[in-house]
Amino acid sequence: GLATEKKKLLTMYHRKTHFQIGILIDDIKENSVNNALVYIQKQLGEAFSSIFEVILADNGFEFDGLMKHSVDKETGQILSHVFYTKPYCSGDKGGCERNHEFFRYFIPKKNSIEHLTQDDINMMFSCINSYPRESLNWHSPIDIFKRIYSVDILNKLGYQKVDVKNINFKMKTT
Repeated sequence: GLATEKKKLLTMYHRKTHFQIGILIDDIKENSVNNALVYIQKQLGEAFSSIFEVILADNGFEFDGLMKHSVDKETGQILSHVFYTKPYCSGDKGGCERNHEFFRYFIPKKNSIEHLTQDDINMMFSCINSYPRESLNWHSPIDIFKRIYSVDILNKLGYQKVDVKNINFKMKTT
């Protein structure tokens, strides 16, 4: 989004499948990022640790609290191993950046995301995750993700497979 607006987009990328989750957050503060992570942890339950065994985050202050949410408070079990990228090294998370390019087809840089709802984000990422990739032998991230995990997890996240003929990287306006 624009630097001047509050709403931001937090993304989580599953490297093995190229599957990406988009979560609309209210601002770029640590608490908002933490709340989004806790939400995803609750949605996925026990599957969270196997899906997001490793979290690679930017070095921004908004990610400072990830470490405290990477351990189950009750059991002490490590839910995720958290690492941080090197400053200005987008290559540290290249697949994630490729999905961000797809998102920019929907919402070009310097355009507002204030009008978006989580349902809009889910629709966009359903399209992004349904788009076949050469790097996946022309399968889509959502297809690979479904082979490893369940459709139930996709439903919990609010994502669905979009037929390739129906993928449109333009935002529909009313």
